[in-house]
Amino acid sequence: RLQTDGRRVFPLYQHLFHARAPSIALVGVPHSVVPFPLFDVQARLIAAVLAGDAALPPELERMAWAQAADARAPRPQDVHYLGPAQWDYCRDLARLGGFYDAALEARLRAAQALYDDSSR
Repeated sequence: RLQTDGRRVFPLYQHLFHARAPSIALVGVPHSVVPFPLFDVQARLIAAVLAGDAALPPELERMAWAQAADARAPRPQDVHYLGPAQWDYCRDLARLGGFYDAALEARLRAAQALYDDSSR
């Protein structure tokens, strides 16, 4: 069962997979992000996990991650806020999925440069 209240969805591992039922994944939950690079990395990780090419940690670790994300947020609606942390988040997901490479890094750096420039 997923719990929602406004912008918070619980329990999600990596803002993406249901922590207890990881075959359920929700693309696009994080907010204050550049959507397409993030959606691409999330979708690629989901595909890798469902195809058996990548493995998620055990349920207890996934739940601990979700609970820690909840505890770190100053307000419930901020649990899935990424902002400038989105780039490392994308890298972490790509590493988990086994598809982090120089080409992805170049695309992330280009998107980050645009994001940083627009924030000025």
